Amino acid sequence: MLDKCPLEELHSMSGFVNHTFFNGLVKVIGFEKALNFPKSLNLVAKDYHGSIFEGNACRSMLKQADKMMNREVLGDTSPLLVVPYVRAYKAMDNLVHSCFGTKVVDIDQVVVLLKELMVAYMNLDLSVTLKMHVIFYHLLPALCNPALQGRGLGVVSGQAGESIHQEFKIFWEKYKINSLDNKIYGKQLKKAVVEFSSKHL
Repeated sequence: MLDKCPLEELHSMSGFVNHTFFNGLVKVIGFEKALNFPKSLNLVAKDYHGSIFEGNACRSMLKQADKMMNREVLGDTSPLLVVPYVRAYKAMDNLVHSCFGTKVVDIDQVVVLLKELMVAYMNLDLSVTLKMHVIFYHLLPALCNPALQGRGLGVVSGQAGESIHQEFKIFWEKYKINSLDNKIYGKQLKKAVVEFSSKHL
């Protein structure tokens, strides 16, 4: 299965950040204080299915997890409350750095980092979501896929498709029909695809 449907690095990372933030940190220190952390990094959540942080924002939050403990973020709340989250974010950041790109992966190092992440995450007392299950139990087999030739998950990343999707939305807005049942939906979609394609030759 993993040979045909590779583990998606972007959604795995964003799944971790969004679940730990909204279902964990927010409940521990409150919504307003929790939001001070991404605000201190000049990041905002997007309002798609409720609020979520997208890929670049998630990456920044992992890299700068220490700022979660800043006085400007916590006010009079004890930094000890967020230490487990900082530890989990740093563990995830190390894992992402080690195998979510295109460089050659050290599998032995990934085994150690994955164990550290599992321990840190389980200490948060959060549910193990589907995305976390995939990271915990399917990351190593995915990295052993011969198609990767020893490299990280970036080799089969869906980020290129995501960026094309964002670009196409600009063109679709000109021709958009909201209902698939509309008789001219197909015609409008074709116009958008032709214009998009002609501008990206």
